[in-house]
This record gives sequence, C-alpha cells and structure tokens, in this order.
Amino acid sequence: MAEYELSRMNDGKKSTLKYLHNTVVESVVDGKHSKVEESVIDGERGSSFKYFKKDGDKIFKVSAHQEEKGKDSFKLVIIEGEKRDEKVVKFADVIKEIKSRKELGFALKYFEKEVKMSRSSSKHSQKRSSKKSSKKASKKSSKKASKKSPKKSSRKSSRK
Repeated sequence: MAEYELSRMNDGKKSTLKYLHNTVVESVVDGKHSKVEESVIDGERGSSFKYFKKDGDKIFKVSAHQEEKGKDSFKLVIIEGEKRDEKVVKFADVIKEIKSRKELGFALKYFEKEVKMSRSSSKHSQKRSSKKSSKKASKKSSKKASKKSPKKSSRKSSRK
C-alpha cells in the first residue's frame, strides 16, 4: 500500500490510498469545448468514483461515494443536463447502475476486481491455512517412514 501526502484534501495529514485512477481529456474543436473525466479512488475514507462529460452545453455526471468506510451504502448522484437525481443505495445497486452505462466501464473494471479479490482473499486464507497443516502432517509422516526403513544399498556395491 503506497502512502501519498494529500495535504489539500486531508487537512495536512497523511492519507493511505489503496487505488487511484484519474483521467482527464479536454479538447476544443471549432470553438466547441469538450471534457471527459474519469476517477476512481479507494482509500482509508472509503471508495468512490466519478464520471463527468461536458460536450458544449450538454453535461452528464455520475458519481458515487461510500457513506462510511466498511459500510455497504453509497451516495449516488446522477446529473443529466438540468435533471439531478441523488439517492443512497447499496453496493449491488451501484454495480447495476455502472453496468447499465457503458461509459462507466473503468469503474466496473475496478469494483468487480476488488470484490473478487476481497472474497477470494478470505476464502484463500482459509484454504491456505488448511493446506499448510496438511503439508506439515505429510512431511512428518514421510520423515518418520524414512527413519524407520533401513537404507537400501545401491546395486553397484552389491555386485562387487
């Protein structure tokens, strides 16, 4: 886990980030300004993502952030033009919203990977501990068996 100083965002205290993805693309074509922002942040204060697209006067924004670290509730904000929709939803509903919009693929990629890793790490640690104990038992039994059996002499020494 890398440590970064985020003095502006965290009142001068050190903050630990687990994951950071931030992409901004701006362009001006024939005087028409467009901007696309993608952001995923996972750290000590929880997980969040943001997608912002401005094409001329059209604005589209989807953002979600975890209400409290370790909790399953997210505050989801969707802005399309003048329409603003704000609600508190469960993590599963956030994933459904992300899957319903193809432009949120960057967030889906991270959250699916993170969920798989968190689930597999807990299962993996249980499997790993049981494998270790079985390996230790098999090593002990093989050592005992080798000590009990007399050593066989090689063929070359018996032919002499």
